[in-house]
Amino acid sequence: MSLMLGRFQFDGPYATAEMLPSSAGVFAILYREADGVYRIDIDHGGDMRTAVRDRSQHDLSQPTTVWSVAVLPHSADADERQTVVNELRAEYEEDCESETVAA
Repeated sequence: MSLMLGRFQFDGPYATAEMLPSSAGVFAILYREADGVYRIDIDHGGDMRTAVRDRSQHDLSQPTTVWSVAVLPHSADADERQTVVNELRAEYEEDCESETVAA
């Protein structure tokens, strides 16, 4: 499966971090809150599986939040990935958090 975010076609969504590739890329964490509202957190990492797993241990442990992840395999160059993240965050400005994952 795939989904479009901005002009980019992401793979997924995946239900767990373990299903993600251990490669560089951009990821979008899609949250569905108890009230049915969706929000998006877009970021990047040198190893998407590890980046999402680390984040899930911190941010995604809320029992009322259902989440999934879509991934866009991308360059190993952190600056190039950050350019994609910035473009998508500008488009989904109200939804995205400002912190980034260290690449």
